[in-house]
Formats: sequence, structure tokens, C-alpha cells
Amino acid sequence: MSTTEFYVHKIQKNDTLLSVTKRLQIHPVDLKYFHNERCKVSERIIFDHLEGINHLFVPIDFNSTLSRNKERSNERPTQFFDQNFYKKEYQVTEIYNDNCQKLELVSYTISLDFKEIDNKNILAYNRKEFRRNGEIPDKKLYHLAYKTQQSIFPLQFVINEKGSLISIFEPEKLIENFKIKRKEIEADFIGNLTEKYLNTFEYNLTNKDYLLNQFTSSLLFQVLFMNREVFQTENNFLKKFYLVPNSFAVNCECNVSYYHFENDVSTIINAKIIDNYDFEEILNGIKGDKESENTSFYAELLFEYKTDKKVKQLLEVNAEIQLYDNEKLYTIYKLILK
Repeated sequence: MSTTEFYVHKIQKNDTLLSVTKRLQIHPVDLKYFHNERCKVSERIIFDHLEGINHLFVPIDFNSTLSRNKERSNERPTQFFDQNFYKKEYQVTEIYNDNCQKLELVSYTISLDFKEIDNKNILAYNRKEFRRNGEIPDKKLYHLAYKTQQSIFPLQFVINEKGSLISIFEPEKLIENFKIKRKEIEADFIGNLTEKYLNTFEYNLTNKDYLLNQFTSSLLFQVLFMNREVFQTENNFLKKFYLVPNSFAVNCECNVSYYHFENDVSTIINAKIIDNYDFEEILNGIKGDKESENTSFYAELLFEYKTDKKVKQLLEVNAEIQLYDNEKLYTIYKLILK
């Protein structure tokens, strides 16, 4: 039996468990448990109407479920953007298992630098030290693609007050910078293939929506810029996710769980697709005229965030997308950030 001090509360006419706990600001489950632990068997609370019960044992300075939940919510990141939520650099590993047979591992380092410009939260994003299956790719086309992409880094994005990425900052400067650096690329890579590749790349820079989707549809950016409300919600919610890069977002039903440890907190989000699309529509990024009524496609997503209890900083993320077709696991896509 707990030694928590208590006082005796006399039941009034028409009192219910809910009305009493509302007045006393104690969670009904807590009061019911506390009282039943101390009273006679005949005076235990069974029904909320409290018939046959004349008094209640009420705890003094009791750490209720509500107060415990509030304390724990303060150990998690807030629902608003804070640049201190991020470390300056993270190591990223992506693992792609196609049809559970072909395994590909990609690793790289990202840097995140935030500043405020005209009352906007601006992120300067950079990527370096790219490896495929532990090695630097040695193909000429890879080096052309890598040097071309690096010509526009660091990329700058606008982040809203909830921590979501909403637009590219000053996209017109991307084109200007690329045109300047294009001459250097053309000096290193000569030929029709290079010219065609660079023309396509420059054209895509002019399409702001297409360029933004290239990043926001990636698992990395979905992980990094998840709406910050997920760290404070207690309810199930609906959210759109991209299952495949450069495709379209689908509606998913999500639930969140929190696990508080000595020095850190794990926030785990489980999501399941609720839209009806065929597998080919998802892979090709093209929606049909209407949703499929009897689709065999199914998807599950998992996001696990590890954050520091004291400074609320993001320490590590494990994310996974599983795609099923005809009840068979077709693809597993994993991302580890730390």
C-alpha cells in the first residue's frame, strides 16, 4: 500500500466519479485506484455513479496521470521549430532491398545550417562523402552527376513554424550559380552526353515545384522535416507520406508512442496507407483517373526518433518503408540517421 498522505472527501448528492475528479483536478483512473487501495471491499469504486459510497480517500500532492503526462511532454521536443533541435552534421545510411533480393547501401554526410532572413527560417543544406556499398563510384556518369549536383550546394530551403519544409529560398539564384559553374563542368566532361545532361539539369532548375519535390519526396527529408506536432500529440492522426521518391504523396493513418528513458526519449510513429492505389501508380508516380477499388497494394511505415531529454536535440532516427503487392513484401527501404 502506498504511503502517500490523503484526506477523506465526503460524497455529495448527485456526485459522480467524473464530477468529483473534475473538481479535485485528479484523473478518474488515479482516484479510483488510490481510493480502492485504501478502502474496505464494500466501499470500492466499481461504477462511475458512486452509489453506496459515502466518502473517498483523496491523495494530497499526488502526482496524477495528467501531471505525469505534462512532465513527460516537457521532456520531448516542442511542437514548434527550433534550430537547436538539429545537430550540425549527421551520418546517413540508406538501405534499399528490392524484392528482398537486390541489396543496395548508400551512405553520406549531411550538414544543416540555419539562419533567419526577413523573419523566415532558412536552412542551408549540404551533402558530402557519398558512398555506394562502401565505395566511391568510379563511373564517369556518376562523377558528372555528382559534380553537377554539388554545383548548386548548399541548397537553401524555407522552414515553417512547425518545422516542415515549404519552399526553396531564392530559387532564381540557383540557376545563376549553376550557369557560372557549368563552364567548369564542361571543361572536365566533354561530349554530347554531358551537354544533354547539363541542359536537362538546368531546365529542371527552372521548375520550382519539380525541384522541391525531388527533395521533399525523399525519405531523408520526410524524416528531417516531419511536422513537429508529432512530438506532442496523444491522438491518432492522418498524414501524407511519399512511399517512393519523385512519386505522389498518399494518405496514411498514424499512431504515435513515447518511451521515456533516463537520458533520452523515443518517439515511434507507425503509419499505414489508407488510399487505394495500384503498385504501378505508386512506382511510376502517375495517378489513375480514380482510386482502385480492389487494389492488392499495401504499405507500412515506421519512424523512430531518439531525442535528448534535456536539450531536446535530435540524436538518431531509424525509418523504414515496406511495400507489399499481392500480399508479398516487394521492397524494404530503410534509413538510419545519427
